[in-house]
Amino acid sequence: MSISLEEARNKLDTLEKLAGNPELILTDLFTEGVSGSNFLYQINIDGKYILDYLKEYLQKISVLSDCIITNSSYDFYIYIQSLKIVEYYKYDSNDCIVRINADKRTFKIINRCIEDYETIMNKKYIKGIKTLDGYWIRFQNLNFKKRIKNAINSFSSNKKFYVKILDFLFWLRIKQSKVDKLLNQKITEINESNKYNEEFYNEEIERQNYYLQYAPKQIQKIKEKQKEISTYLLSIGYKEYKEMSEH
Repeated sequence: MSISLEEARNKLDTLEKLAGNPELILTDLFTEGVSGSNFLYQINIDGKYILDYLKEYLQKISVLSDCIITNSSYDFYIYIQSLKIVEYYKYDSNDCIVRINADKRTFKIINRCIEDYETIMNKKYIKGIKTLDGYWIRFQNLNFKKRIKNAINSFSSNKKFYVKILDFLFWLRIKQSKVDKLLNQKITEINESNKYNEEFYNEEIERQNYYLQYAPKQIQKIKEKQKEISTYLLSIGYKEYKEMSEH
């Protein structure tokens, strides 16, 4: 797909006017759909990729000056800084609050970040503690009396008769050293798992407590910024598209 020479000249003229009126990115630049975008993607300005150049100018618009902007074709995603907690959350993404389609001149308010904050604040965390299950408990304190008991219990299972016989002999002949080795390995495995689960649980509780303290203010900030951007976009002829995907 291609655009006419006149359309190409108009786009270049629009790019030259951005320094004085960055709003043209949203109103005049994306007017030929995919073909127009493909033309723009070939342009390099002052050594900068065109979309990086456009995002810089979008941030010169007052309502977007304190936002983080990414894009996919003529869709621009508007973010604000998310709540960041301790070191292990440094890779948390920022809060995406609005999606702008500069081709169709529509926008979508995105509330996924608010929902995520509320989910964490309201979640009931459970510390996962593992213990020896019935299978392994049979090996604890495996004295002569318990061996006989386990051997007799072998005949109470639903296994085939010859398997029951093998289980019976197993309990009478298994070496204590082997039992202790296997049992110790299992206990070590459980202890390591519980240690990890406790660390993870503590981190989640720490984040929840942090969000309970600061997320309400963050959510209010998000809503105010969404309203500010929405008012601005409506004023330049955009329409809110409620069915637009949040992704």
